Amino acid sequence: MTCGELSGCVVSFRDITDLRKKEQELNAQSTVIREIHHRVKNNLQNVAALLRLQMRRSDLEAVKAEFMASINRIISIAMVHDVFTYQTRDSIDLRELSQRILNGLIDSSVLPEHSIETRVEGQHLLLPSLQAVPLALVINELLTNSFKHGIQFLENGLITIEILEAKGQIQLSVSDNGLEPLAPFDTEQQRRLGLQIVDSLVGEQLGGKFRMERIEGMTCVTVCFPKHNLEEQV
Repeated sequence: MTCGELSGCVVSFRDITDLRKKEQELNAQSTVIREIHHRVKNNLQNVAALLRLQMRRSDLEAVKAEFMASINRIISIAMVHDVFTYQTRDSIDLRELSQRILNGLIDSSVLPEHSIETRVEGQHLLLPSLQAVPLALVINELLTNSFKHGIQFLENGLITIEILEAKGQIQLSVSDNGLEPLAPFDTEQQRRLGLQIVDSLVGEQLGGKFRMERIEGMTCVTVCFPKHNLEEQV
């Protein structure tokens, strides 16, 4: 073996050592991040548990309903952190997140005598954590709105979530077969807190828009926002 060949071997060993060192550093960083998500999730669940205790001290149904709405908002954020706790990538499947939130709301909101069909359809899209938390709140509010003001008085309700992406824009639609709203939706005159939250989150944190309309016997709320490039997230 010549001197030049030996030098090349030394450089190669150094490169491999550097790569392994960087890999170990990334693994350690990933472990720390997952632990942070785990602790945030646990803290949010503790807050939700405290609110449930406080809710039980009231005999007023209106008060209990407000507590339950806040609890569901907190739990929807906790679900995001729960997903990140068990994975190495810093992104979340929007369809999986929608299904998780829907299942949670069914467990907490649906009465035994009600028959509700639910569907989550469309593409599997990965979203960065930057978008996942505000979108989890948006999905929670839209589904809660369907449960409370759409299918509440129906024996056979239908709620669908549809997800698609085209030309860098993500579109998420939540539809229900509830009664037609008495008046057209107006962002300026709307006083319902849930839709105010949606309006604020979509416009300010997701940089998008949403609309509410009646289509073929279904009340449909559609949220449209630009998809962030995962590689560009800091």
